[in-house]
Amino acid sequence: MNAGEASAIRSTATTSPGSVQRIESLWRAAVGSARTQVGRDSGGVSSNDPGRHGEREAPTRPIGDRSPRGRARRRRLLLALADATALVVSLCVALTWLGSPRPATPHGVAFEVAALVAAWMFALVTNRLYLARCVERALEETRRILVSGGVAMSAYLIACYLVGAEPASRAWVIGAYAVGSMGLVVERAIARFVFQRLRRRGKSVRRIAIVGSDAHAIALYRSAVDDPDAYDVVGVIGDGGSSGSVQVLGGYDRAVELLREHGCTGAIVSLASLTRSQVNSVVRSLTDAKMHVALATNMSDIDVHRLRAQQMDGEVMMYVEPTVRTGWRMVAKRTFDLVLSSVALLLCLPVLAVVAVVIKLDSAGPVLFRQERVGRNGVPFDMIKLRTMCVGAEAKLDELSESNEANGPMFKIKADPRITRSGRWLRRLSIDELPQFWNVLRGDMSLVGPRPALAHEVEAWDPELRKRLEVPPGLSGLWQVSGRSDTTFEQYRRLDLYYVDNWSLAHDLRVIVKTAWVVLAMKGAS
Repeated sequence: MNAGEASAIRSTATTSPGSVQRIESLWRAAVGSARTQVGRDSGGVSSNDPGRHGEREAPTRPIGDRSPRGRARRRRLLLALADATALVVSLCVALTWLGSPRPATPHGVAFEVAALVAAWMFALVTNRLYLARCVERALEETRRILVSGGVAMSAYLIACYLVGAEPASRAWVIGAYAVGSMGLVVERAIARFVFQRLRRRGKSVRRIAIVGSDAHAIALYRSAVDDPDAYDVVGVIGDGGSSGSVQVLGGYDRAVELLREHGCTGAIVSLASLTRSQVNSVVRSLTDAKMHVALATNMSDIDVHRLRAQQMDGEVMMYVEPTVRTGWRMVAKRTFDLVLSSVALLLCLPVLAVVAVVIKLDSAGPVLFRQERVGRNGVPFDMIKLRTMCVGAEAKLDELSESNEANGPMFKIKADPRITRSGRWLRRLSIDELPQFWNVLRGDMSLVGPRPALAHEVEAWDPELRKRLEVPPGLSGLWQVSGRSDTTFEQYRRLDLYYVDNWSLAHDLRVIVKTAWVVLAMKGAS
């Protein structure tokens, strides 16, 4: 600020009663001028000089680092504090339930609990439970928690042996392990829910760019934009110039600089968009700059648990594990279906009895509705549901064909006039599908699988979609938990084929858990 500017500010303050706004504007102008002058004197690039791309001076971080990396560190610290708290509470519960680990504790119970918590926290760190990329799936996170608990208890027993202390009882060790692991699983589930809520609000998401500018890179960009819970995508980096409505930030040679300019902490590299030398150069420069790097291949709809990284003479390969749908796995699936469907039917009998009375009072006709569907290997069977439509609803299908809101060989109307008054809330609560547990008991269906299709729908399928007939149809499936009646036919097709190609018992368990949540939340039902 020069003398003239300071004098102008003083004179304005003393001569004009409403001078506050003018003082603020003069002050901002003076500060901007001073910053520009400092930038020129130091040989740096002024913020008002966009045409030059010299070396920028690193911005000064305020007290309490608010950079993306600083926020990530704070989140990890808060998560670690939550883990430690959950462990302390869980071990206190174990002490109350099981008593002291041994008759005489030379250093006191508090010391042993503190040592066990420290060992457990160290095991959590070594099992990478504070890296988001390692715990994207709840089941994987649970597996790592159980392994960490085993490591911590083993370390505790070894330490007791080394110091000559009397070993803790087996009951206490097993009980403390079970209670501590359960406490961590519950606490992590709460933390996962909190983080998901934050991401939906645009917080706690990683800002990235897509490296590549061809069709594959643009498809990656649009997929990331459509799923804002994971990433905040600022644009693409490539040498291809304009890419339609997608912003091209600059060339590959400036990747690190461009990411820093836009506040990014990582990038997704489209392997189909770059040559081998470009991939090596870009990945090397990004990792050297401490950026998160993900490599996107042309593979799609292959579960990551089926992939194994391999190397041959410097070439990186991905081995794809085959999907086995025979032997003990199918026996286990059938046993699982029989046990759960039997229990579910017994528990639902009182509800079914009440609903049967409601249906009879609401409209004329039978309580149950039977419809022929296509099962495994194309074998037809009668699927049972509670009647939610008026009698003769199928005969009115042709009259309503022009009102069909679904695409592909499906029929769906949100305000279907054939649905009865009781049928609307039966569908809303998914109670109309409870009799299908009988189909599961008979072996016509499974608890999890593609939805059983009508014969005329199967006739319109192409050979690829007919692969879904290789597995039994299910009471629930990926289609239902991903959007239920809101899902389009293309999504329906892709999700069903994904299930067939990647089937596993663990996959079925995940779908069942998600189904319970979707039904309770009444999402997408119609």
